[in-house]
Amino acid sequence: MIDYSRVGYRIKIFRRLADMTREELAAKAGIDYFTVCAIERGTCEKYESIDAVCRVFDMETDYVLDPSNKAAENKAWSNMSPEEVEKANALIEKFIKYGGLTK
Repeated sequence: MIDYSRVGYRIKIFRRLADMTREELAAKAGIDYFTVCAIERGTCEKYESIDAVCRVFDMETDYVLDPSNKAAENKAWSNMSPEEVEKANALIEKFIKYGGLTK
């Protein structure tokens, strides 16, 4: 079973790594702002919308939907620079420590 709240957190992390607003992500993905918000909240289960967002980040949709998929995870992280990986890890640690992300 897919945990869409975790999907939303992963997407939010990548959006923040890209220093992108929700409006910018929506425009690049070809979806509306409210759909981006719903994805990040974990209330959107529409594969096509999640896939559109993943394509913006050149990220495997399979990794976002199932983080235990190691092949997809390796491909997603391999697209990032060492600085981006470090920033992502910091955001993940913040999420774990404080139970969520803002913005």
